[in-house]
Amino acid sequence: MIERTEALACLTPREFEILALTIDGARSAKEVAAKLGSATKTVEAHFDRIKMKLQARSKLHAVLIALGRGAPQ
Repeated sequence: MIERTEALACLTPREFEILALTIDGARSAKEVAAKLGSATKTVEAHFDRIKMKLQARSKLHAVLIALGRGAPQ
């Protein structure tokens, strides 16, 4: 699991958790939802907000931005 850095402080704890699971290898919203016990649509909505907050064009771009801001791999 990655650590929450000041550069990613704009994310809520749940958004950060979803991003961390994605960085750790979860490949789909369905997979993240299963790990969190949430609905797939809920995870997709969280990821839309993550992309907006990080000004990312895609899920991959959000991951690259987070890693570029110091999120450990």
